[in-house]
Formats: sequence, C-alpha cells, structure tokens
Amino acid sequence: MLLQIRNLNVYYNTLIGWIKVLNDVNLSVEKGEMISIVGESGSGKSTLGHTIARILPPNSKIQGDIVIDGVNLAKLKDSELQKYRGTWVFMIFQNPLNSLNPVKKVGFQLLEAAKIRHQRDGKKTDEESLAKEVIEVLKDLRLPDPYSIVDRYPHQLSGGQVQRIVIAMALLLKPKLLIADEPTSALDVTIQAQVINLFKQLNRELNTSILFITHDISLAYIIADRVIVMYAGRIMEDGKVEDVLKSPMHPYTQGLVASIPTGDKNQSKLNAIPGNPPSFFALPMGCKFNPRCNKVIDICKQKEPNIIEKNGRRVRCWLYE
Repeated sequence: MLLQIRNLNVYYNTLIGWIKVLNDVNLSVEKGEMISIVGESGSGKSTLGHTIARILPPNSKIQGDIVIDGVNLAKLKDSELQKYRGTWVFMIFQNPLNSLNPVKKVGFQLLEAAKIRHQRDGKKTDEESLAKEVIEVLKDLRLPDPYSIVDRYPHQLSGGQVQRIVIAMALLLKPKLLIADEPTSALDVTIQAQVINLFKQLNRELNTSILFITHDISLAYIIADRVIVMYAGRIMEDGKVEDVLKSPMHPYTQGLVASIPTGDKNQSKLNAIPGNPPSFFALPMGCKFNPRCNKVIDICKQKEPNIIEKNGRRVRCWLYE
C-alpha cells in the first residue's frame, strides 16, 4: 500500500468561522494504481489533492492521517515537508504555468528537478549527464527541438508544450505519487490524447501511482483503474471504473453518468441533475445530496449515511444500508 488516508477532515477559516470542506475521507491507493477522482465543481476534488500534497492555504487546518510509505505527511511541519515534496508527492495543476517559475528558463528548472532527485537518492550530481537526461526526456515527450525549448521561458511556449514540460519534471523527479488536477482541460483534443498517453507511460514505466482529478467522466473511464466520486467534500462512491460507470449505485453517480452525451441524434435533450451543488456555508441536513436526489426517502433528510462496503465497492447512501 502506497497511500492511506484515514478519517481526514479539512477546515478553512472564514469570516464567519471555521467551515469543513472535506469530511470523513478514507482512501487507500496501491503502488502503481491509477485512480480518477470525479465530481462537479466545488465537490472537493482539488482540495483533496492539495491536502495530500500539503499545499493548502495558511487559513486551513487538517485532522486525520495522510500516510505515504509509512510517513504521515499530515503530522509534519512545513520545514520537514521539503524532503517529501517532488520526489514523494508531485502535483500538476490545471494551469501548468503555476508549477513553473516565470523568470527562470525551462532548462534551468528541469535541471534543478533532476539535481533534487539525485541529491535525495544520495547520488553525485554531474551537470553534463543530467543535462543530457533532460534532453532525452523532452525527446520522449515529442517536444520539437528540445535544445531550443530548454533555452526559453515558460511564457514563450504553448499551453500543450508547458503541460509537457511539467510532465517532464515529473519524469525527472520520479515521484511515488503523482496528483494531476484537470491537466488536460485547457488543451485541444489532439494534445489531450498525447498527454493522456504520457500519464499512462509514467504509470507503466515508473510504477507511479496517479490520482487524476477531472470533471470529465469519459476521460476518467479511459485513464483509470478505479474511480472515486465526490460530492460536498465527501466520497459518495468508490470502485472499479467499469463497475461504477457502467452500473452506478449512488443516485449522484447515476446522474453524472446519465448526463454524458451519447451522440444519438434522436436524443431530444441532455439529462441533467436538477439544482446546484450546495454551498459549504449552508449544507443541508442529512445526506448532502438529498435536495437534488430523485430517490430521496425520509431518513435521507434527517441523518447522513456512513460509507459502506457493498457489491465490491464503497457507497454512501441509505438505499444500501
């Protein structure tokens, strides 16, 4: 087991006091496993990624455990986290420019990543050999003219090129866990397919575990072994991607799957989940999905269900209690 998250709660300090944005999250990730985390905007997907990487804003606090290879990141001070960021946990943001220094050339930043890995592995750093490694990685990523690329600043590259530079950084650091927060949402379809193949290559060749955060259910189906569905800061369903997306159990998952366009010209309109995701400032009583659920029963409005094991997956719903 690479990652174990136990009883994780995350709070943000706001003008009206502390609000809980992640609630009772329990999650295990095997070495080499690829997991998609899906849900609507505001469901807590990105917050979960930021929490695991320990890059939450200062006005936050964490309760619970985030254990990677026996080290509990949730209990470490900021000064101690430097040892684990990058080579243990690496995060790719939705806007890849957030991962790069705008005033440093791309080659300098990639070389720095290679040096960090060698230093943490206790190896001597030979700049010439590391520079060759950087060029080879860029060639593997099908970047045109790598020798020219390394001499440019991030703003001089296209969105697809910048995203591949950040993936190159991940390849050079060889992290145990890679968190990708909607890394393809700003890319065109052709570049998106190339990036997806790169993630699969990283997973296959380095046995890197990947948490792929996305709102695109179809993309989750293509890339993942397992899918986790989040809503209002909670895990609603968790299981093998084939099982969850072909026979969803939770009404929320059913609504998400039903909203995927089929391409059928006879389809009169797209199905949609009624209403909007709740605000963390005013969550409903009971199950947080109950105001939008078409299968709601009385207990759903009174008491929140626990997440339980059912048919080889985990689900948080009173229909299965």
